Amino acid sequence: MYDKKAERIRFCCLSKYIRCSINTNNLKLPFSDSSFDKVYCESVLAIFEGNDLPDILREVNRILKPRGILLFNETIWMPDASKAIIDEINTFCKSNYGIIQSSSDFPYPQDWKLLLQSSGFEILDVFKVDEIDDNLNIRKNWQSILSDIFSAWSKLKKRSKPTEIDNITTHLKIPEKIMEGMIIRSKSIKTA
Repeated sequence: MYDKKAERIRFCCLSKYIRCSINTNNLKLPFSDSSFDKVYCESVLAIFEGNDLPDILREVNRILKPRGILLFNETIWMPDASKAIIDEINTFCKSNYGIIQSSSDFPYPQDWKLLLQSSGFEILDVFKVDEIDDNLNIRKNWQSILSDIFSAWSKLKKRSKPTEIDNITTHLKIPEKIMEGMIIRSKSIKTA
């Protein structure tokens, strides 16, 4: 993921604006309190297990300024996905890829909402990725257009290789739609 991110940043001509590093202590972010206006997470939070997810959310809240924004996109289990299926998929993913597919401790959208609230956030918006209108009036700059091109090119390169989901569904009997992409925008409720 780190290498892919670095490749995307270079492709989008953003190297002089973005500093990246790998944090070896996942639960302690190397930033001072109230350092950031916004934190963006893409497919990261849901792979934390046990108490690590609440801990990292409290840590994100710590580095956000009062009323700072946390925006994240995660694949979350749908309410009709049974705990047995979730555990089976996570066990398979952990043994084959080293990480779970998505949290079993906070599996469903309602669990995420309660978790965010207990971690000091107010939820502003929740969107299901599948329901976002393609005609949204989103301001595009040339870097975001390059990022879209990068994503399309990456998908074309992978097309001939089986994906992780293909591997999982080949080995496990899984109902067709048990997860959904969600974008959640929340605001820190801490005060100065």
